[in-house]
Amino acid sequence: MQRKLLSNLYFLLATLLIFVAGAGQLSLSQSSVERGALVVISDPMGARVYIDNQLMYDTTPLVVKDVTVGSHRVKIELENYKTWQGDIDVKPQKTALVNVNLEKKGEPPPTIIGKDGAEMILIPEGEFIMGSPEGEGD
Repeated sequence: MQRKLLSNLYFLLATLLIFVAGAGQLSLSQSSVERGALVVISDPMGARVYIDNQLMYDTTPLVVKDVTVGSHRVKIELENYKTWQGDIDVKPQKTALVNVNLEKKGEPPPTIIGKDGAEMILIPEGEFIMGSPEGEGD
């Protein structure tokens, strides 16, 4: 219930931030046509944001106006959480949204109970490698 309420709150916040960023874009001059905006939201809030390896002036939620058009590397860091990074495409006079749920470090994978009562562990994508360790074989 509380998670759902927080999720709705973040959606409302994201909508408001996009509106605010978009409102700023309405007044772009001709010389700024090749600019856009970027809204960065994280759950939990208060994460440091890097755009193209440059630390931003504030933490999430963050609105960055007057961003050059094109692909930008965004990195989001928060103590005790895994770092998130990805490439975001900013378009002219548009607002790009980065909305990330940060994953706690060191948390065990969640256990899922199947219909037959069997316990299963959810392994995040890219973290499972099948086979024997190198040097061991059949």
